Parts: sequence; structure tokens; C-alpha cells
Amino acid sequence: MEPNGNTTVLQGVSGKPVGIGTILHNIVIYIWVTISTIVYGTSIIFLSIFNTRIARSIARLWCLHLLALCGVGVTIKGAEKLSRKERYVFIANHQSFFDIPTLYAGLPFSLSFIAKKELFFIPFFGWGIAAIGHIWIDREHARKARKSITRATEKLKRRGICLVLFPEGTRSITGEVLDFKRGSFSLAFEAGVPVVPVSVCGTRDVLPKKTMLFRARQTTLVIGDPVYPADLAAMDKQTLSDTIRQRIIAGLDLKKQ
Repeated sequence: MEPNGNTTVLQGVSGKPVGIGTILHNIVIYIWVTISTIVYGTSIIFLSIFNTRIARSIARLWCLHLLALCGVGVTIKGAEKLSRKERYVFIANHQSFFDIPTLYAGLPFSLSFIAKKELFFIPFFGWGIAAIGHIWIDREHARKARKSITRATEKLKRRGICLVLFPEGTRSITGEVLDFKRGSFSLAFEAGVPVVPVSVCGTRDVLPKKTMLFRARQTTLVIGDPVYPADLAAMDKQTLSDTIRQRIIAGLDLKKQ
């Protein structure tokens, strides 16, 4: 809050005053998120007992509704590099909580995310993502993390889903791509499917880290050149990590041009 004459003005992350319309819009968003998380989460948990595919479609619908309410558009570039008949491991940079809804909306596949275990304890939300097969990983215990990777690989092969990894391990405050944690790339080698870099652009402006204000923005997913299983044979985890990271950075630079 900053004084402005006799008025107190709420400021956003950029330091610019936030209008009353933005504040009211955010209040509506938070009310909707609270109610919809309970409603959608309960529906997903119930439907997953009978049909996981339908439950997953409800989760995607929640993401689409959230993006629409927040005024967030999604554009995908490089979609011609993907085949609907193929299964992939997508590797993405991590800028915002909105990365996941954006990936859900932009990638026309059945997705499972590898996420930190703390998210799965959030009432309704965490229970829902567990019910539809998203996979938690315990970064503090290598053996448990290893079991999570094995479970994810089996799920990709058995259920025909695509996996999404955020190897930075946390959201970037500046928007720069942080160093990758190589351990997550074990999954890429075991899965036996193409590994695809995805540059997530613009989500940081929707909801920057350390702020609670949503903003209407256009986001973009830039699909990089996949690394195919035949090429993986000549790589180790460090080489694959460096290759994917550079392609993600190139995608972010392409969006700026």
C-alpha cells in the first residue's frame, strides 16, 4: 500500500496502482476458485471411481473455466511437431501457478503432472489431482522419489498418457530458466517416448510469484524440437538436461522476437 495524497492506493508487483475494477475482479476470482475447487474436486473424486477419463475431462474443464474467468488466452506454436497418436514426456519451464492450467488448455493430450507432495494434501484440490492419477514426488527422500518415477513410467505405458515435468523444481521469480535438477530426467530415459521441450511464456505476468493479484494476459506455449528415443541412447542425464534447457530458452527468445 502506498499513500497518494489523502488516498491509499494498492500497488501491483510492477509498482503501478491497481484499479478498483482489478481488485473486484480478483475478489470474484478467489470466491469462484474456492467454491469451484470444492465442487469440481468432489465431482472428480466421485467420477474417478467409475471412469478416470471423464474425471480428467472435468479437471481440464476447471482449468479452461479458470483461464476464461481470469481473461487468459492460450496460443500454441509448433504444434505441428506433435502427433495425437504419440505419447510424450513434456519438459517445461516453471513461472507461475498458471503454468498447469495453460498446459492443460494448450496441449491436446491426456496429461499427468509430476508435482511436489505438499500439493496433494490440499483439501479437494489435492485429493482430486491424486484421484485422476497425477503423481507426487518426495524430493527430500531419494528412494521415495525413485519409486514415484517408476510409478509414473508405468502409468505412461499402461494408460497411454503424457507426463509433464518441471525440472527447475520451483517457480522462477525473474522469468529466467533456472538450473534443472537432473534426477527428474531418469523418467525421460525410462519412458521410451520422445522428450519434448515446452517454453511456457506469459504466465508469470498473469500471477507472478509472491503476489496475489491475477491479471488478464495472453500466454503462449512454444513447442521445441523433440528428442526421440533413438537420440537418447547417445546421451546421459546431463547432456539431455542441457539440451532440453537450451531448447526451452530458445523458445522463450523466439516468443520475444
